[in-house]
Amino acid sequence: MIFVPFVYFSIFFALMWRKQKSFNVGSIITLFYIISSFFAILIKTNNLWIFHFPEIKIIPTFLYCTLLTVSILPFYKFRSDKIKFITLQNSKVFIPISWILIILSFISLALTINDIKTSFTLSFGDIRNEFYQDTGSFQEFSGLPWYQYLINFAPSFSPVLLLFFFYSIVYMNNKKIFNILLILASIVLSLNSITTAARTQIIYWLFTFIAFYVCFNPQMTGAIKRKVKILFTIIGFIGIVYIVSVTISRFGERDIGSKGSFISYAGQSFPQFCNVYNKYTFDELTFDRVLPISSKYIMRNKFTNTEYREKQSMRIGAETGVFFTFLGDAMLDFGKVGMIFYTLIFYLISTYALRRSNNFVISLSQMIIFTLLLRLPLLGLFAYVYTSIQSSVLIIGSLIIAVLFKQYKLR
Repeated sequence: MIFVPFVYFSIFFALMWRKQKSFNVGSIITLFYIISSFFAILIKTNNLWIFHFPEIKIIPTFLYCTLLTVSILPFYKFRSDKIKFITLQNSKVFIPISWILIILSFISLALTINDIKTSFTLSFGDIRNEFYQDTGSFQEFSGLPWYQYLINFAPSFSPVLLLFFFYSIVYMNNKKIFNILLILASIVLSLNSITTAARTQIIYWLFTFIAFYVCFNPQMTGAIKRKVKILFTIIGFIGIVYIVSVTISRFGERDIGSKGSFISYAGQSFPQFCNVYNKYTFDELTFDRVLPISSKYIMRNKFTNTEYREKQSMRIGAETGVFFTFLGDAMLDFGKVGMIFYTLIFYLISTYALRRSNNFVISLSQMIIFTLLLRLPLLGLFAYVYTSIQSSVLIIGSLIIAVLFKQYKLR
């Protein structure tokens, strides 16, 4: 059964390629799941699992493949390969919003730069262990002045800044320094994560960059493509060096199959999903993680994602603070049946939000909506991506920006 997702997604990829005769954003999402499924096979066949390997049963395997397919299909239907032009009603709105996000992101970086420097003088393994043990890691932002909120949350707009970077270099005649600042600002969130020796944000950035490159590829000239590839190679190389350094520091000379190794990191989603599914029993519905900011500031619930996962792990007897895709998190929150309805609702919302009357044209406002939706199956390869207050701010702020781009005009 461990081979099923790899074979299934490979066939799915081939069938969609044959049908659409193109490589688009749906293709890249599927490709990432193929790669992850391949690493899952390596874990199993080479005995690289540090604990008892989960039992792979038919039902969780079927649900894993089927529900992920349902989640990916809207992005195949989106046909990013057909987009020839992205419209923006007034470019004057684009520039000030970009500068606000750039400036706030760099202020946030300036406030953490000393901590980042200190991190490079310490062991990443010790830093990460301290993060897990430090209850202060679960920050409370209540009581801060309004401008401090803006500074703390600005880096969470990383995917929007990355989208703006691609739009700027393809459609706008902005200065090189402006474009460089856009992409550097999009990296601030990854740089800030160095203070906790985290790898996830950097991987998220790399995945998102690749997805955007695939989307904008048909619209880019050869010269722009070369520059983007060079830029990605440089940043990607630095990012990979950091990821490898953190992995070595955190797990030392342990066997390659140890928890947290690269192979385990990349391939654990399917077996971990099966493990949680096998042991999961329904407790109660939890909506605190759908949009955490509403739970905290409107419902006044004292909810911490880490504590919630620890509670669920103890309750069902399976680790839930792992990579088991966004489906695994949906199962924890809504139950097994709820997970199915959750996926169907996401499919309907995505299909409706991403439809357009002209396949060749799309607005930048809709591209922002596309970005928010894309992150669920793309980064959901690991887990649900919108579990923090910062991610809620990203959703709300991005929707506001989308409305401004669509309706607001400067006189």
